Amino acid sequence: DEQREQHRIQQTEAKCNQVIEAVYPIYKQINITNLLSPYTEEDRETMKAFIDSKRAICHKAIVDGTKAEDVDFSNEP
Repeated sequence: DEQREQHRIQQTEAKCNQVIEAVYPIYKQINITNLLSPYTEEDRETMKAFIDSKRAICHKAIVDGTKAEDVDFSNEP
């Protein structure tokens, strides 16, 4: 039903955020985005690629109907 589907989507997005924030807590995202010392443009690009890759996994899981607990966010080579 619709409520169950909304709950699955919210759980998947929450799991994605946890994965991202484990590596890039919000304060660190802000520091890197604003290029505060010692962060560089390269750090910003690396962070952006990481976050974009995790979001892509999240969006695919949502579209595919994957349960949050079954989503594999470890797309590292």
